[in-house]
Amino acid sequence: MKGKQKSIGWFIGFALISIALLPVLLLSVINFFSTIHSLKTNVANTQKGTVSAVVVAQQELFANTDNQMQEIAQFDVLQNAFDLSQIEHALITASKGDHNILSMTFATENAAECVSTLPLPADYDATTRPWFKDAVAKMNTLVWSEPYQDIDSGDFVSTVSYAFKNTQGQLGVLTADVSFKAVSDLIKALNTSEGAQVSLIAKSGIVVASSDKALVNKNYPFATLFKSVVQANKEADILKLKQKEFASVYFNRGTAAHPLIVLATMDKVVMQKTLWFQVLITVVLILIMLVIILINALFITRLIKGVVALFTTYFKRVGSGHLSKIDTKSEQATKTGQSMPRLLYRAVHPDEKGNELQQMSAQYNLMIDSVAQLIQEVQAESNEVSQRSASLLELSKQTNMATEEVAETITGIAQVTGSQANETERSVSQMNELSTHVNELMNSVEVMSLQSAESASINQSSMQLMGEVNGSWQDEMQQMEELMRSMDEMNDMIQNITQIIQVINDISYQTNLLALNASIEAARAGESGKGFAVVASEIRNLAEQSKESTKEIAAIIEQVQHRSTEMVEQTSRSLAGGEKQTTLIHQVIQTVQEVFDKNQTLLNSIESLETVANSITNVQATVLENLENISASTEENAAGTQEVSANAEEVLATSEEFTQHVSDLRQIAAQLQRSASKFTLS
Repeated sequence: MKGKQKSIGWFIGFALISIALLPVLLLSVINFFSTIHSLKTNVANTQKGTVSAVVVAQQELFANTDNQMQEIAQFDVLQNAFDLSQIEHALITASKGDHNILSMTFATENAAECVSTLPLPADYDATTRPWFKDAVAKMNTLVWSEPYQDIDSGDFVSTVSYAFKNTQGQLGVLTADVSFKAVSDLIKALNTSEGAQVSLIAKSGIVVASSDKALVNKNYPFATLFKSVVQANKEADILKLKQKEFASVYFNRGTAAHPLIVLATMDKVVMQKTLWFQVLITVVLILIMLVIILINALFITRLIKGVVALFTTYFKRVGSGHLSKIDTKSEQATKTGQSMPRLLYRAVHPDEKGNELQQMSAQYNLMIDSVAQLIQEVQAESNEVSQRSASLLELSKQTNMATEEVAETITGIAQVTGSQANETERSVSQMNELSTHVNELMNSVEVMSLQSAESASINQSSMQLMGEVNGSWQDEMQQMEELMRSMDEMNDMIQNITQIIQVINDISYQTNLLALNASIEAARAGESGKGFAVVASEIRNLAEQSKESTKEIAAIIEQVQHRSTEMVEQTSRSLAGGEKQTTLIHQVIQTVQEVFDKNQTLLNSIESLETVANSITNVQATVLENLENISASTEENAAGTQEVSANAEEVLATSEEFTQHVSDLRQIAAQLQRSASKFTLS
C-alpha cells in the first residue's frame, strides 16, 4: 500500500501565514495598547482642559467683579458726602454694564440709609446682614460669601462686599450679588462626551454647577472622593484614588480667596465600554486580516505547488527518456490536469526577459534543446562507431586466423629443425666411432643415406610450408596495404567533404549577403516590397541554419578525421610489424634452403662414400669437420626457428588482445546506441 504523498504546501502555507500574521498580531496588540493609552491620555487631557477652562472662567468672573467693585467705590458720589439718590442711580447704571451682577446694594452705618438696584423690604436692616458684618470686619477688602441659590432666578450666586470710608470719614459698604450662570453654562457646553462629568463644588460640599443637573444644589454624593480632593497637597492634579465609580479624576481646588473646587470625572463603566469596543474593533480587524492572509496564503501555496508539480512532470518525462519542452499554451495545461492553468502558465511560460520563473522555464527549454542536440550527435556517432567497430572486429578475426596459421607452421618447422639437430649430433657421434667400426661402415652409410633422404624430404616439405606461409603472409600484407590505401582514400574524401563544407559556408555567406541586400531593396520599395522582404528574411534564416548545420557537420567530420588518423597510424604500425615478420620469414626460408642444400651435399657425400669406401679413413677428418659445421648450422637454424616461433606467438597474442579490444569497443558502442535511443524529442 502506497504511503500518502508528502507535500510542502502545508509548510509553505504555515510559513506564509506566520510571516503575515505575526506582524499583524503584533501591530494589532501595539495599536490596541496605544489606543488605550491614547484614550486615557485624551480623557485626562480633556478633563484637564475642561477644569482649566472652568477655573479660568470663574477667575475672570471674580477678577472682573473685583475690578468693577473697586472702580465703583472710587466714584465721586461714594468718595464725597453720601447722596443716596445719586448712589442708587450710579449703582443701577453700573449693574447694567455687567450681566453677571444680579443686583447691587449700598448701606451705611445708619440702618435707615440703604439703597439697592432691586426693591427692598420696608423693615430691611443691612447692618444685620452677614455680608455687612464681614465687610466691616475686613475694611478695604473684597469679601466673597459662600455661593447660594437665588430664590428668584434659581441660579447660584455669591455676594461680594467691600467696606470703605469716603473723604468725609463716612463708612459705606458696597455689595453685589454675582451669578455663576456663565460658569454653569460653560460647564454644560464643555461636557460633550458620554460618561464625563464636570462639577463646581463649594467648600461646604454643595454642588454649585454641574453637567449633571441632578447634582446641583445638593451635597456632592461621593464624599470619599470630595474628602480626598480637599485633603490633597496640590492645588490641581490627577487624583490617584481607586474609585469603583470612576476611571479617572482631575481636580482644581481654587484659591484661598475663592475656595471653589472644580472636579472632572469619567465614569468607569462607560470607559470600560469604550475599551471593550476598541477590543472588538481590534479582534474584528485581526479576523479580517486573518481571512485575507489565509486567502493569499492558499492562493500562493496553490501557485507554488502548481509550479513545482509542473516542473516535476517535465523532469519525470526527462527521466523516462522523453525530452519535451514546456508548452506556453494554457489549453495544454488544462489537458495535463493542472489547477489554475491560465495563471500558472502566465507565471511560468518561457520568457528570457520575464520573471524568475519564466526565465527558469526558458533556460529549461534551452537545456532540453542542448541535450537533444547532444543525444542526436551521440546517436549518430554511436552508429558510426558501431559500424566501424564491426568492420575492425571482422578484420581482426581474419588477421588472428592468419597469425594462428603462421604460428602453427613455424612451430612445425621448429620441431623438424630440432629433430635435424638431434640427427646431426648422432651423425657426429657415429663419425667419432668411425675408426673403431670400419667393418660397420657400409651399414652405417646405408643408414645415413636413408636418413639423408628423409631429411631431404623433410626439408623439401619445410620449404613448401615456408613458401605457403610466405604466400599467406604476403596476402595478409597486401590486405593491410589495401586497408591502408582505403584509409588514405577515406581521409582524402573527408578532406574533400571539408572543402565542400567550406564551399557550402561560402554559399550560405553569399546567400546571407544576397538576402540582406534583398531586404534593403525591399525596404526601399516600401509597401510593394513587403512580400519580397519576408522571402528575403526566410532565405537569410535558411542561410543561417545552413551555416549552423555546416558547422555541426564540420565538427563531426573533424572527430571522424581524428579517429581515422588514429586508425591510419595504428594500421601503419601493424604494417611495419608485418614487414618485420616478412623479413624474419624470409630469413627462415633462407635458413631452410641452406639446410636443404647442406642435406643435398651430405647426400652426395654419402653417395660418394659408397664408391670411395676404401678412402674413408683419409677423408674421415674432413667428414667429421663437415658434420660439425652441419651441427652448428642446424643448431643455429633451430635457434632462429624458435625465435621466429616466439615472435609469431607474440604477434598472435597481440592480435587476440586487439580482437578482444575491438569486441569490447563494439559492445560499448552497442550499449551507447541503446542508451541514446531511449531519449526521444518532442
